[in-house]
Amino acid sequence: MPSPISDETEAYRRAEAHIDAFRTAIDVRARLEPGLRNAVAYEPEDLGYVEFDEDDEDDLPVNVEVVYDLVPSSAEGVEDFDRNRGYFTRLAARLREDGWIIIVEEREPRAVLTARHPQDDFLVTLEEGRTGNLWITASSPPVTATGITPPEPLLS
Repeated sequence: MPSPISDETEAYRRAEAHIDAFRTAIDVRARLEPGLRNAVAYEPEDLGYVEFDEDDEDDLPVNVEVVYDLVPSSAEGVEDFDRNRGYFTRLAARLREDGWIIIVEEREPRAVLTARHPQDDFLVTLEEGRTGNLWITASSPPVTATGITPPEPLLS
């Protein structure tokens, strides 16, 4: 079982693992193309600070976000909305079996499934675009900033 995330470095690793688990749960021959990878500091007011010393700004926790496009094999077609519905159905069933907490589950006008991991509070989303394209986003809870450059993508 995953332990709580200690810092930004660990959050990037955990994001990759959750995205890979989503792809596996969908049970589809697809490749992942890396997208956005960043860490953004929380605003003090978002964390409930009433008073905040600007000298402490470097100590604010960050949210790590990693995005991959999910590209089905060419044999499956890229813009098949019916195919995508099957992906979302399989993923939702698997996540429930594995104890994830479903936060958003929409099918129309375009599909979105967001779930929270029960141990580390990561939010992971499978989302469908207007043209049937798909992407997976993993977003960490607040973690300690390390200031690292986002690591190279591990998945393909």
